[in-house]
Amino acid sequence: MKSSPDLKTLGTGTLYLLQRQPSQIFYAENIHGDRISLGTKDRATAEEMLRGHKASVEKPNFAYRVAIAYLGETDPDAQTRTWQDVIDAYIKRSAAGPTRNRLETAKKDRALQKILKLNVLQDRPRQAGLFFEALNNGGISTNVFLRRFHNFALDMGWIASPIIPRRQWPKVRYAAKKAITEEQYLRIIDREQNPEKLAFYQLLWHLGGSQTDIATLTAEAIDWTNRTVIFPRKKNHQTCAQRFGDECAAILEKLPKQGLILPSIARLGEGDRASYFTLRCRTLGITGISLHSFRYSWAERAAAVGMPERFAMMALGHKSRAIHQAYAKNLSTTIESLEVLTKKREAELKASAPVISPDFGSTISSTESDQDRSVVA
Repeated sequence: MKSSPDLKTLGTGTLYLLQRQPSQIFYAENIHGDRISLGTKDRATAEEMLRGHKASVEKPNFAYRVAIAYLGETDPDAQTRTWQDVIDAYIKRSAAGPTRNRLETAKKDRALQKILKLNVLQDRPRQAGLFFEALNNGGISTNVFLRRFHNFALDMGWIASPIIPRRQWPKVRYAAKKAITEEQYLRIIDREQNPEKLAFYQLLWHLGGSQTDIATLTAEAIDWTNRTVIFPRKKNHQTCAQRFGDECAAILEKLPKQGLILPSIARLGEGDRASYFTLRCRTLGITGISLHSFRYSWAERAAAVGMPERFAMMALGHKSRAIHQAYAKNLSTTIESLEVLTKKREAELKASAPVISPDFGSTISSTESDQDRSVVA
């Protein structure tokens, strides 16, 4: 939706029409020579815009009612739409599941309660003041979700211009997340007596998935032939895929071979799983970590051993913040020389290349051939 020119920037004095050549576009100009484009070549339209501006200065309430009357022809709900209606519409268009649950929780944010009943078109200065008040009283989630709701109303054309200009929004500054250490992990699994919770924590450590993704993992997602786990993330439906080693295989072997591999854990909500983990940590005197700390730990360990970032992204999801935080740290990760990697690859191909036996015409590997020659010698 194209926004109309803000003629208030030219002041409240008399404005004049000026038609520029060769574009034929009309401009509004004040007595100081400041100009602003009206975006039209039609004189009648330009004059109507100036009259509307004059009415808004001299009779703001009357001008508002006239504007609402015009707007009501195309948007019948404009006169009654509140910010709560905007938020409800935004939630309704989102996918059901964890994302919608987070939005429902965001709507209950105490910092937003003064805004919900405001009409989106009325008393914009007061709205801006309450927006800033909410941002000051709330936290990071208040900033993130209020920005989403505001931009949604702007995109839908329910507000003609931003309540808060883009550059005036406070920057979202996420605190660095703490990864769980190996020592903490070993203490937790050593104390845990419930077999299913134990497997849950172990799989979080080995696979680095989010708590919901691991809790709802199914046996069908496990490819035993290639020793691979492949599943779509519940949050954004991105596919995560990674191989697993012997330790992880030993854990998976003990779990069901059909359907949910952690059925009791899957039936719990995110908050319940987090509460159980927090309680376990509290009994061990461990603080400052959550179930999501397993994800950050996996990313940091991957960076420390030199796993390429793109491979780590395939494992955790391409937009994972855990990946970006871990790989942004000054960890001692050294990239191998391309020359060395090339020679290593050539050696592997040569070792696995088949050769023809001169005696029997059978195909054997070059490694077997070298062994035969050494025996004859």
